[in-house]
Amino acid sequence: MTPEALAAELGISGKTLRSWLRARFPRPTLEKGSDWSLTDEQVETARAWRASAGRATSTLSGRPAPARRGRARSESDAGYVLDLCDELLEERGSREHTFPWLLGDPGKTSARRQLPVDAYYVGHGLVIEYRERQHDEPVAFFDKPERMTVSGVHRGEQRRRYDERRDREIPAHGLRLLVIKPSDLDEDRRGRLHRTRDTDRRALKAILAPARGRERTPGP
Repeated sequence: MTPEALAAELGISGKTLRSWLRARFPRPTLEKGSDWSLTDEQVETARAWRASAGRATSTLSGRPAPARRGRARSESDAGYVLDLCDELLEERGSREHTFPWLLGDPGKTSARRQLPVDAYYVGHGLVIEYRERQHDEPVAFFDKPERMTVSGVHRGEQRRRYDERRDREIPAHGLRLLVIKPSDLDEDRRGRLHRTRDTDRRALKAILAPARGRERTPGP
């Protein structure tokens, strides 16, 4: 089977699939530029990857994404923004993805949980984080002093600490990190999005241009 035939089956672009295949199954230098006939292992692994991404599970942990309290993530501003990114990148990002090397602070038992990222686009080697107001300024609801965390600090300080860890560790492990904020899009004065789709889509297209251009490399 060719990458193009498999991409059509999986409902993604051939460029996205080829980018993922190059990262997952590097080809010998002498084979680059030649026709690529996929092995059974490559086909089945790609199918499993797409199925996992569609279920919004971590492709490394294999566990369902943890549920969040309050409004469903898919209905939030973050869900709206990530859905637009999916369209523009022609890839379904793995929501609430975790990596074994991105860990929170140890708790009382010294255990450290894996910190989720908003979306991981494996075909682009890209992590996208949508950071709302509480990531940049104090918000009383989120930063109540009595809300102490395993880190021994209130939630606002822990959030700052974990954001810095993501900013540092994700590029250190060979992935690109793109942080999107409400101010990048059509927001109101409270930092909520008006969800003006055409305006937001144009803004995101410009923000994602380097990532979209990255996949336009010569095929293997």
